[in-house]
Amino acid sequence: MFRQNFHVVLTVVLILCVRLFWETHATSEFCRKCSCKGAPQRVNCTHRNLSSVPQNIPNNVEYLDLSHNAISSLEQNAFETLTKLKTLFLENNKITNIEHGTFKGLHNLQTLRLTNNKISKIEKESFVNLPELYEIRLSDNKISKIEKESFVNLPKLHEIDLARNEISKIEQNSFVNVTRVNTLRLSDNKISKIEKESFVNLPKLHEIDLARNEISKIEQNSFVNVTRVNTLDLSHNAISSLEQNAFETLTELKTL
Repeated sequence: MFRQNFHVVLTVVLILCVRLFWETHATSEFCRKCSCKGAPQRVNCTHRNLSSVPQNIPNNVEYLDLSHNAISSLEQNAFETLTKLKTLFLENNKITNIEHGTFKGLHNLQTLRLTNNKISKIEKESFVNLPELYEIRLSDNKISKIEKESFVNLPKLHEIDLARNEISKIEQNSFVNVTRVNTLRLSDNKISKIEKESFVNLPKLHEIDLARNEISKIEQNSFVNVTRVNTLDLSHNAISSLEQNAFETLTELKTL
């Protein structure tokens, strides 16, 4: 009996040792391609001409920079094992779309930057269940539309940057349970009209930047439930119609 148990324990130990060896080897191989520094781990994979998210990224990484590459797509669950990740840079790539579940498992992610890609559309629930996310930057893409419930269950999100895209319309309920957002940048788009209740689910907004769009009309109740806004930039538009009491709810507005 003792001998049998000994063999079982020995087998388990050998399996664990082999697994540890291969994991260590994989991490070592990965860190030859990218720069791995510090503890907690910081990984820099910029300017590596990567066409996809590399495999065998160390699971303990907290900072991952994949900017300035040729990544064109993000597979579902591409980052699922990186549960400690806090900062993810994907700027200056060739990403065209973001699938539902792409960022699944990133429960500690605070900063997500996707600036200067080729993203044309934000699908429903593209960004969902990222409980620690503080800022997301999607400027300098080709986004033409924000689908309903694109941003869902992001309770700590404070800043959304969608400047310099091709957005023509903001759907109602594009933002759901993102009640802490205080800065929304939508400058340099193609928005022609501010719909009623466009920002109704963003009660803590302080700053809305809508400069350099094609806005010609602002309807009554466009800014309902955003009573804390103190800065609203509508400069360089072509506003010709302003409905009565369009800004009635903006009781704390200081800069227009």
